[in-house]
Amino acid sequence: NCISRKCFEEFFLHKFRSTLSKSNIFGRGEHVLIAYSGGPSSTALLHLIADGLSVNARRRLQFQAHVAFIDGD
Repeated sequence: NCISRKCFEEFFLHKFRSTLSKSNIFGRGEHVLIAYSGGPSSTALLHLIADGLSVNARRRLQFQAHVAFIDGD
């Protein structure tokens, strides 16, 4: 049973990519706008997407991500 931080992060990233792939929510090459507030949740989402879009990703995400900074003030 794997309990290291690295193993957990790899598992979480795999589940994230798998869920996006199975849902067919974004088409190949589709432009997707990511709202980023700078908080912990949107930062985590941005890291997941960046990892999934990286050239080294095993099952690379196929959409094009664009980020919009949302200031809550």
